[in-house]
Amino acid sequence: MLVSAETDGGNFQPYFEDLNRDGLPEIKATDDFLAYRFSSFAYSATAEVILEYSAGTYRVAAEYMKKPAPDFLDKEIQSWQKEFRETTAGDYPPRRFIQTITNLFFTGKKELALDVINQAWPTNVPGKADF
Repeated sequence: MLVSAETDGGNFQPYFEDLNRDGLPEIKATDDFLAYRFSSFAYSATAEVILEYSAGTYRVAAEYMKKPAPDFLDKEIQSWQKEFRETTAGDYPPRRFIQTITNLFFTGKKELALDVINQAWPTNVPGKADF
């Protein structure tokens, strides 16, 4: 079976990989929807998106994107709280915070991501609602 599809990779080149070894390659693409948001392009958060061929088209393959939550979050939350309180200029919020939240969302951990935001971002520090 010949499959034809087109996807725009934006700033990153998507590539094919047959993850489930069924003869139809999945597409791996880097999503940079936060490019230039909160930081320069070089430090913008990115996430991997995987698409699989199904019912005549490529669709998001969430089952390949899910990953366990990282085990470092409690320690990071304390560090981020301090950074939020002390930041006066530069890239804001902290780059590692943005990347971690992005990773959590893209790997199926939306509720955990929202919880981390609420725990790490002190109530007296502005910008949380916009984020």
